[in-house]
Amino acid sequence: MELSVLERLDLQEKAADLLGQRKTASGLDLLDVIDQLANVMEKLGYGIQKSEAPKVIEPEIQINTENDIPEIVVRFKSGEFVGSRTDDFISILKTLDPFTPAFISMDEVILGATSWMTANEKLIRVAA
Repeated sequence: MELSVLERLDLQEKAADLLGQRKTASGLDLLDVIDQLANVMEKLGYGIQKSEAPKVIEPEIQINTENDIPEIVVRFKSGEFVGSRTDDFISILKTLDPFTPAFISMDEVILGATSWMTANEKLIRVAA
């Protein structure tokens, strides 16, 4: 929806008034002022529209059919990620989080991280 110049000025004035009211309002009145301010800001084009909401990409998790162990856990335990880049390895560690301690113990994660650090000793020395 395209706003005319006068409509835009009116909404900006209303936003300024609501910002002033926000300083003195408390409790439920403050919540009402915040809601009104959010509506005005959305009309001015500063809100996130539902169609523009960021999409969360869930990693595809494959389950190893032998023991119902997630594939990422099997690959991590085998040491496949020891040669990974730093950012990739951190991402892998974050992916393992939901599977700890059900499929992989914290000691196994630490052992894998230690193996990665030993293999990438030069990167650690450069960062330090």
